Amino acid sequence: MSCRKDPLSPSSGPLAATPASGTTTLCSLSDPRLCDMLAFMCPQDRAFLDDLRARGVTVTTFDRLYFEDPYYDGTQWTTRHFEAGGTTSGTDINMLMGTDAGENAATLYHEGIHTGQPSTMRWRDKEYQAYIAEDQWRISHGLPPSDPSFRTHDSTGRPVTDTAAIGRFVDREYPGVTSTAASGGPPEQVIGRTSSGDTIVQRNDGTIYTRPPRAGDSYAGPQISEPPGGRPIPTDQLRCP
Repeated sequence: MSCRKDPLSPSSGPLAATPASGTTTLCSLSDPRLCDMLAFMCPQDRAFLDDLRARGVTVTTFDRLYFEDPYYDGTQWTTRHFEAGGTTSGTDINMLMGTDAGENAATLYHEGIHTGQPSTMRWRDKEYQAYIAEDQWRISHGLPPSDPSFRTHDSTGRPVTDTAAIGRFVDREYPGVTSTAASGGPPEQVIGRTSSGDTIVQRNDGTIYTRPPRAGDSYAGPQISEPPGGRPIPTDQLRCP
């Protein structure tokens, strides 16, 4: 199962395109957007980039990433569209590369968190962790939240991450990651459907069973990428100047 990140939020404004203080966007890389992203991240994220390279993380950029996730609407199986900002499988990252340096950096950071997560983690738990880490990173870089609900303030007025809001977002937006167990036990995950249309569900203990579909059942469809194959970034370029 690959992890994925929602696309850019309208709340992300021009501030995100501003390189970090004291940096320059002049570099010799072929893609100026990569130059701007690295200028935004450095030197603050030097250790993060060094770790990606040390672990052999690969990054491929795209103009668009989306899914047509199977979805049961209460009467039949159909599909629900999901535009993604990035996806990760193992240590391979696919991400949108737009014109906003801060948002590109935030996506790389979110997906970079996924590359270090154990395969035994539930998909929902991976997304909870990655979105929380991303928003805390955004706060440290002076960026707005990727979703307005992700941010609140402490008693002194300082911005803090609303972890409960992130949990609700993931449960609502990600296909099948949090399905209510009929027994009232821990949340389950919808992972597919049978040829006859029954829903395939994975319990929290890893065991699998089938049941009649319920309205709202959904699971991950295949990733569709533009352009096909994307644009690989040489791993050695993921470094501070």
